[in-house]
Amino acid sequence: MKTKIALMLSLALFALPAFAQRAARLVDTYDSCWSPASNESWSLDSSGEIIYIRHSGGSGRSVSSLTCPGGVAAYSAGHVLLCGKDSAGAGSVQAWLSSGSGAILLSSARSDQGRDYVGVAFDAISSRLYLLDAIGQQVLCGVWDGQGPLASVVLSVALTASDLSLTGSAAEYTLDLSPVGELRLVSYPRVYGQEGFILNLLGASPSVVPLGPPEERRGGYLVPELSSEGGYVVSVRAALGAPFEVVRASSGAVIGSGVGLGGDVVAEIPVSEALVLGERYSLRVPSIPSVNDYSFECVRRYGQSDTLSDGTQMTPFFYQMGAISGSLFNVQLALRSAPTSFDRSYSAYLLVAFRFPYDPVVQVGTSILLDAPVIVPATGWIPASMQDGSVSVDVPIPGGFEGLVFLVQYLVLDGAEWKFSQIYGSAIK
Repeated sequence: MKTKIALMLSLALFALPAFAQRAARLVDTYDSCWSPASNESWSLDSSGEIIYIRHSGGSGRSVSSLTCPGGVAAYSAGHVLLCGKDSAGAGSVQAWLSSGSGAILLSSARSDQGRDYVGVAFDAISSRLYLLDAIGQQVLCGVWDGQGPLASVVLSVALTASDLSLTGSAAEYTLDLSPVGELRLVSYPRVYGQEGFILNLLGASPSVVPLGPPEERRGGYLVPELSSEGGYVVSVRAALGAPFEVVRASSGAVIGSGVGLGGDVVAEIPVSEALVLGERYSLRVPSIPSVNDYSFECVRRYGQSDTLSDGTQMTPFFYQMGAISGSLFNVQLALRSAPTSFDRSYSAYLLVAFRFPYDPVVQVGTSILLDAPVIVPATGWIPASMQDGSVSVDVPIPGGFEGLVFLVQYLVLDGAEWKFSQIYGSAIK
């Protein structure tokens, strides 16, 4: 069985013309979101590709007409809003839906010349659609019921550039709607050290209030890159003295609790059950009954990534969306280094293996290596003046692989030596 699957994957790779390898994407050139109410994930990458994952079963992917994607916002089960610029250079907002059978369909769209939409949010309670326009440096608002044609929505300026008083371009921000209906303008990408504002737009006098540190406004958050399947410990950043609970998101069961050590200090919190591959976990502040607006899906990790001789760090794998049977899967490893005045390119190989029923990992000295039947060439880069980049490659996943657990590891050429990333494992949807 192991040989058969490795052969199928190798043949699928061979069938791709010139390996169909796209240029490595920057880690920050895509946006994604997870809807806790429907247990769904949506992702939009820099090529306009949409990935939809329903974690209880059912996934799909499609390609939008956005040539310069801006943002993504799930607003009900199987429904998502995308924004950006289209091929004519107009600001575009699109509504997509999952058919339930794996297909993702465009249901409505609009284009507005002279605008560049870099953020979108929809508040179903107030029936308000919000768009962040980078050209006008403004937030637009219109009444929409979540079903009618987007082209019929009448947009008006809710906040002007002077209202926002941004220190940089609006393109450096996006919109975010919290589970309690709080509209936020937050720095992009959506990381937890982000700056931003709370936008109060429904009252008689709109206001813009700066966000506090993330550990203060959320109580805390889990650090997914430090957790792994089978572990009995999760890592938490939380405000000093703030009580919190660790929650299994699918059931709401509390599996651990603790008190924050301060936003810059990671607390190692024991949990009452082993972390399960594919399960989602979140942090909850007891005074707030809803699950925190951020959760992570548990994956398998082995070892630590090496550092290259020039100081470039291969950071821990972030969650890899898009491992869907019968489709291309882009495997990314984030790179981080001090900025330079020139582009830096990297040669690498991706090792691919499967769990049958054990993980084929071996320890060589202090390194943990993947005994992989499939090896794929890959490339990466960090652009000039940037500190973040990635190594990535597209891997075709044959049909019929649903439920199989795959494992990957990157080998990156460092002068005359090979350096190893950690090993990452997850299940194919």
